[in-house]
Amino acid sequence: MSNIISSELNFTTAGESGSALVSWFAQGLIAALGRHGHKLQEPAASDQHPPVHLVLNLRDIDRPRPIYRRRSCATGSITVSRTVFPS
Repeated sequence: MSNIISSELNFTTAGESGSALVSWFAQGLIAALGRHGHKLQEPAASDQHPPVHLVLNLRDIDRPRPIYRRRSCATGSITVSRTVFPS
């Protein structure tokens, strides 16, 4: 058996944001991950596929809690939200 480590990453999205900017950024990030050979799994289908290793958590800043159940797998989570910094 070979000791080759796969660089392919299964990822999904979770949550929703009312921000058009978050949606735009998430679509760009999903496209970039896909161009690098990573596989997007639809959130509803994640139960029937290989383990997900990355979750893009799309949230409004006032609700930043994680909402993806990891099932004891090593799963990274990136929360994408929009905020306005005081000037």
